[in-house]
Amino acid sequence: AAPRVDDGFPGGAERDVSSTTTDIFTAYDYSGGWEVPGTILEISYDAASRGADVQFLSCYPRARALLLPPFCMFSTRRVEQRGHQPSIQCSPPVK
Repeated sequence: AAPRVDDGFPGGAERDVSSTTTDIFTAYDYSGGWEVPGTILEISYDAASRGADVQFLSCYPRARALLLPPFCMFSTRRVEQRGHQPSIQCSPPVK
């Protein structure tokens, strides 16, 4: 079962840049597909907290990649189970 927001899940931070995508199909491909266990982070961005668009540098421009800075943390807003995968809706705090 997917962790609930009120379960006190501590989260974590990546020590390096993180790559993410704005394309849901790319996200599911990287997580192993629609029918296998994996986790999808649905990140709400705004102008102050979005990652760096690196699509123009990518060998795979259809992936619509964004890079997030090192030690980027997220605030969890909601957790839903979608098929075999939990979907964690979160937003990066603006500092």
